Amino acid sequence: MVLSKKFILAKQFVGKPSSDDIKLVTEELPDEVNDEEVLCEAVWLSVDPYMRINAGELSEGDVMMGEQVARVIASKNPKFPEGTHVMAHFGWKSHTLVKDVSVLRKVPDIEDLPLSLILGSLGMPG
Repeated sequence: MVLSKKFILAKQFVGKPSSDDIKLVTEELPDEVNDEEVLCEAVWLSVDPYMRINAGELSEGDVMMGEQVARVIASKNPKFPEGTHVMAHFGWKSHTLVKDVSVLRKVPDIEDLPLSLILGSLGMPG
């Protein structure tokens, strides 16, 4: 089993969120993947202005929204072998089991630049 940590909306907030509004929880994911699936581990999570504006669309218990750069740690999908870096809208969680790989975008080779740039100046806000 893989223990995935995720931040969820504990309760709706108005104005400035507090530490009571967001909760860190753990869920178990299988460490074995089925055909065509991949298991990803977060490398970088985004924190973007749109998240505050759109937080009202979340229901209590939903994973906090956001993009992430992740590394494939288990795969039975030839398009995404282990070690591949991907970007997806997984939200704030440490691990994601991906059954539909159409949500994944391979991270381009940016040579010696930090992967965090994919979520910043080389990504949506940039």
